[in-house]
Amino acid sequence: MIQLTKQIVYLSLICVLFNIQSYSQTDKKYVHRYDTLLIIRVFLSQKYTSLIFRNLQDQSSYRFRPNPKLNLGMGGTFGPLTLNLGYGFGFINPDDTDVKGNTKGFDLQANLYFRKFIIDLIAQSYKGLYSTDKVYRDATGKNYLRPDMEARQFGVNGQYVLNHKRFSYRASLFNSDWQKKSAGSLLVGAEIFGGLQKADSSLIPNRTPLFENHSQSLNFFQLGPNLGYAYTLVIHKRFYLTGSLASSLVYQFNTLKEEAETSKSSGFSSNTFFRAFAGYNGTKWAGGISWIHSNMNIASSTELRTDLKSGKASISAVYRLNTPTSKLKKQLPDALQF
Repeated sequence: MIQLTKQIVYLSLICVLFNIQSYSQTDKKYVHRYDTLLIIRVFLSQKYTSLIFRNLQDQSSYRFRPNPKLNLGMGGTFGPLTLNLGYGFGFINPDDTDVKGNTKGFDLQANLYFRKFIIDLIAQSYKGLYSTDKVYRDATGKNYLRPDMEARQFGVNGQYVLNHKRFSYRASLFNSDWQKKSAGSLLVGAEIFGGLQKADSSLIPNRTPLFENHSQSLNFFQLGPNLGYAYTLVIHKRFYLTGSLASSLVYQFNTLKEEAETSKSSGFSSNTFFRAFAGYNGTKWAGGISWIHSNMNIASSTELRTDLKSGKASISAVYRLNTPTSKLKKQLPDALQF
């Protein structure tokens, strides 16, 4: 927990450095900024990951997933700096290890949404997955547990918001802006991801007729440009619905290891990134729900394709209040504002 807290603090400092230049020239008819107020929030969030093996010959698929916890936490936003801390308390997480197994590892999904740039960071490492697919269940119907299976993913997705003067992502995710009128924007950016999937035995158990040879590990690395669009619909000035969809064309390098041999492949693939928000922005109180989802396609061979899906859903309540530094910030010129 301490190590994860340090990582979040470091990412927040990066947020400050990157966002110094982007707090001017906003169209005030469309976006109102709460730069001088401290935004305090309480939230519930659920992260998720799915590892899906697809047989390209018969179109069958098999899904494995970790057993993450529902997190309750608090956070704050002041200017470009946002820090949220949550924990999976026992009273909101019943013990289901006998059904879904015991997952160990970490999941850091950081969303650094500046005025001109949005950056989504993912750093995941899970060990201990389970499957609910019927083909894997035993005679009693119990889920298939794989305590030896690991799934790791690290990377960053960055995009430039072309219409940042009239469109604000921060109004939807952090409630640190108020989107006063409906507006949208094209998104242009790039992404880079890498990861690993492995197990002590075959990733795809022999009880399925999926392949003659079964891999024990899959390493992947991919990068490429992306393009998308985002739009916020404002209803009665205070209620909002925001959605965005981006698609990328990436070039990937994969290494598939089996017991006796190692094969490498490369080629083009496509990924998608989806965001959705809904809520209310008042003068003092605000709140909403959010859903951020990514789908990564890993074509590891002519027979096998792996889909790595990850994301998080959250609900939050927000309160804005003045601070002793609020008056000082109002007196600073725009060039010194953060």
